[in-house]
Amino acid sequence: MLGQHARAYAETQVRTADTAQLLLLLYDAALRHLAQADEAEQRRDFAAKCEHLTKVQDIIFELRGGIDFGAGELAQRLDQLYLYMLRRLLEGTTKRDDEALQEVSRMLRDLREAWWQALMKPPRQGAGMPPAAAMPAVPPRSPSISLCG
Repeated sequence: MLGQHARAYAETQVRTADTAQLLLLLYDAALRHLAQADEAEQRRDFAAKCEHLTKVQDIIFELRGGIDFGAGELAQRLDQLYLYMLRRLLEGTTKRDDEALQEVSRMLRDLREAWWQALMKPPRQGAGMPPAAAMPAVPPRSPSISLCG
């Protein structure tokens, strides 16, 4: 019963969130799934670990899909960073490289904090919001491709 309420709350949170809030929710979900993958590894539940890492991959694809490439160099750099994370996620999965997964977690945590700072601070007089690369449109769902098989 509690699970249904939590799921309903999460769905409402996503449906009513603005673009900035959705961005933060995506980062939070990716970080949560990385932590759950680590917990699954500790239990030696490799199927669960794979499932969580695949969700992290899907989230990073969603983040990439929302980049506004009209924002210029910042958008290109953000895309390159997401591609690097996907590569490290794959290495962490196929080579069982925990350092690669920890690196992805650190990068996501740093990006989440940076966006939170940029999006939640009141703008300084004369300063605008972050470039459009920070404000992705809600991207279409990417097909899920399992990292583990």
